[in-house]
Amino acid sequence: MDEQPSELRCEESVEIDAVAHDVWAYRLDFAHLPAYNRSVRAVRLVDAGGRDGVGARWRFDLDGPGGTQPVQLTVTASEPGALVAVDLTGAVRARERFTIEGRRPCRATIALTVEIPDGLGGAAAGRLLAHGRAEISGELARMQSLLTQTPAGPTAP
Repeated sequence: MDEQPSELRCEESVEIDAVAHDVWAYRLDFAHLPAYNRSVRAVRLVDAGGRDGVGARWRFDLDGPGGTQPVQLTVTASEPGALVAVDLTGAVRARERFTIEGRRPCRATIALTVEIPDGLGGAAAGRLLAHGRAEISGELARMQSLLTQTPAGPTAP
């Protein structure tokens, strides 16, 4: 009998023609989440956290295949211009690492790890992974569009 994995992981990347620090700051402010994730509704900050947003807690409603579910997002790590890591708890538990490489343009990557609920069959787990991959791919594409349509400010001599 094959044992089902306890978690699934997917990763997507995109190049964004923006300054890495600006991309990091945009991602860290989850009030922007509905602009780049169309499944998110009613985002609210619960706790601002500490330095660079670590410990911040946000709540939002997520529309998914099983209906709308409440989700809590907690920032677990943050490095200016380089990393935003979060834990997500709700109907499904997940961890996400948003990393940024380069200065401008920069490469933004989302690595999503989803815990598989007990009793979820292989086909359903596959659909969950496919949905997660489509979500992060869409998020990156929309972030790329949103962050590159803003005119650049003056450049230093």
